[in-house]
Amino acid sequence: LVEMEVSGGPVLAVQFADDSVQLWNVDDRTPRGGRLPPEPGGIPRSLSGVSVDGRPLLVRTAAARTSVVDPVTGTEVAAVDEAVTAVAVLDGALVGLSGFGTVRMVDLATGRVLRELAAPGGRVLAGATVRGRAVVAANDGSDGILLRDATTGAALGPPLLGHGGEVTAMEIGEVGGTPVLLSAAADTSLRVWDMTRHV
Repeated sequence: LVEMEVSGGPVLAVQFADDSVQLWNVDDRTPRGGRLPPEPGGIPRSLSGVSVDGRPLLVRTAAARTSVVDPVTGTEVAAVDEAVTAVAVLDGALVGLSGFGTVRMVDLATGRVLRELAAPGGRVLAGATVRGRAVVAANDGSDGILLRDATTGAALGPPLLGHGGEVTAMEIGEVGGTPVLLSAAADTSLRVWDMTRHV
């Protein structure tokens, strides 16, 4: 389930068990166009919504493939033969993030590997540009969160602690103009972190 702005209105993108995706207009609760077909390449893993230069895009990840889809037309605009665990717009480029103990960044428009950095810790789960700095967030293999500079791989302070189980999902966004990191863990806890304290 992904919420995004499409053609000036709020839209929900719903991914079904067969990996097809349906867009719904939030205002009048009606479907928007037909279903997007299942993603080729295996078992569905994730669905993300991003905006690049004001253009809304859906990013769909299967077991060994990631595709970028225009939600207005349903057209695939790019694809790479690589699964990613997070997507972000870094330095104006739509980037797929992955890695466990490393940070691997792939340009989803070209498939080119932009960087691969040693970054001891766990799985990369989120990334964004925060206050002009490209940042990636990974779990530490347990209940902590590691923030790193996406250009150098340098740690941005000590791990963020507060969950009681392994951190399984993260998203970076804004609330009232303040950059925040939203994290969820295996103990069912949910936390919101003020990124201005860490970046």
